[in-house]
Amino acid sequence: MAVGLLAMLNGRVAFQFSKDFVKSGLQISPLTLPLMEQPTFAPIGRYSQGLPFVLAESLSDGWGRLVVDRFLGERGISPSEVGPLDRLALIGSRGMGALVYSPDLTETDRDTDTLDLGSLLAGVEQINEGKAVEVLPKLAKLGGSPGGARPKILAGIDENDRVISGTEDMPAGYVPCILKFPVKSEILGRYECETEYAYSCMARLARITIPETRLLQVGKQKAFCIQRFDRVQGVSSDRKTFGDRLHQHTLGGLLGMEPGHSVCDYKHLLSVALRLTGDKRNILSLFRQMVFNIATHNRDDHARNFSFMMDIHGTWHVSPAYDLLYSAGPAGEHSTSVMGECKKPEWQNIVSLGEEFGLSMSEMTNVIQEVGSAVQQWGELAKLSGIPKALSETISKDFQDIHSPKKRAKNTNTGHYEY
Repeated sequence: MAVGLLAMLNGRVAFQFSKDFVKSGLQISPLTLPLMEQPTFAPIGRYSQGLPFVLAESLSDGWGRLVVDRFLGERGISPSEVGPLDRLALIGSRGMGALVYSPDLTETDRDTDTLDLGSLLAGVEQINEGKAVEVLPKLAKLGGSPGGARPKILAGIDENDRVISGTEDMPAGYVPCILKFPVKSEILGRYECETEYAYSCMARLARITIPETRLLQVGKQKAFCIQRFDRVQGVSSDRKTFGDRLHQHTLGGLLGMEPGHSVCDYKHLLSVALRLTGDKRNILSLFRQMVFNIATHNRDDHARNFSFMMDIHGTWHVSPAYDLLYSAGPAGEHSTSVMGECKKPEWQNIVSLGEEFGLSMSEMTNVIQEVGSAVQQWGELAKLSGIPKALSETISKDFQDIHSPKKRAKNTNTGHYEY
């Protein structure tokens, strides 16, 4: 079923839902794009480029935008002259989530050849150095749609670590995934991939739902691989889906926020979860992820690092966690604050938030204890992941012990605890 039609009118992007989709009652972006038969115009923003945010999330940004722009430039096409509708056509059916775009200007040949990760990594390094890249067309095809700043590609991987293109349907035995390449970072050096893998293992111990992850050897380095949760192939799920796809929408997109928006609190995240899902289990799941982010110094917890999924019946649920990694954050603060505190959220901020959303003290204490127990395993997880001891200790020095103050009293007027 066609979702709708996009067109340029007087220099602006107009979007109109199809009549059949309006009749379906499915709300793909219920907070900022309500179902209606009349054409709508979205606010013009640097990120959204005049598209409704749910569609703008299909656009490549960060690394994907870089390789696509380099690819266009080498063919004599100025990236500044390529509008948002052209860019969606360049995404076609390769975007994240369930939405696909027509006309589809991408190549549709099915590629099942094993990828040479070494040559792709060399190409990544050459791009970062501003050099000409022989494998640029391959990188633009494989990595032109995922968002985020780190170099990555869409891939399929089998149990023997054989890696093929993940931009089209894959043969049986292959799991769709995102593969992130190792690059030197200011904080983690050459060990970003190992650190993200160790964090994914620590998150699992903390009972956070996270896709399957693994490390792949690329020459003398490691690449980080995480299973895609927006594809059905290889995913165990009883939810009704859009073919082999799942509709995905980030918190930032749902709220119509441009990247870098400074006013976002975990209260907003839990409010959206409650409105979309009406399920306390989703509230508790996100509360657990928040505690993990605070405890492990993951301050890159911005609004696009939380997502929601919708099935064909319009039922929403919280997505698995992703992009969990040690990070300094903007100006040394969490990207998402906790009841207004973003420098160092502590017990009172965490508990006040939980109470506001109906979590009991025992539920919150249990989460904090389970996360704390998982964090205590960091040293061993880091060692198994190949992280040097000195770096592992540097990371753990910034871990935050969340504990209850000795004295607290319950306000009889509000029913909340005061500290």
